[in-house]
Amino acid sequence: MDLYPAVMPSAGGRIQNVKQDNDNRRENMQDRQEMINTIEAVKVTQNRLAMVIGIGMGILLLVYFMTFSTLVDRGASGALWFQGITSMIFIALFFVLNRLCFQIALFRHGKRLRKLPWSVYLHSEQAGKATDEIVQDVYRRHTASG
Repeated sequence: MDLYPAVMPSAGGRIQNVKQDNDNRRENMQDRQEMINTIEAVKVTQNRLAMVIGIGMGILLLVYFMTFSTLVDRGASGALWFQGITSMIFIALFFVLNRLCFQIALFRHGKRLRKLPWSVYLHSEQAGKATDEIVQDVYRRHTASG
């Protein structure tokens, strides 16, 4: 005996296929789980990139700090200018590092993301959000677009 009738009348007098509705729910749950797994992978890559780039920039700034007096004593103005300009770039980059790493992570996972229709709704403004918030935002935009 089938627990779900093949056809069931709804309140509006329309015929609704209950089995198909249940199948659609299962597919939506699988799509949502795939979305969560993919976004988690992108977030892990983003965090690793941010750590590597941030630590590298921090070490270079520390080296600059330690060698500054030596460069002043030797009168190496070219090296001082280089250190000054790159230090300013590094400091500015610290403020956008999270978004930059999110974009790099999206490019890194590009092959997998190209196959998914909802991936066009991922952008760098979501870099600081939790995975659940990103999934809700992307899922809302994807279902609203049709």
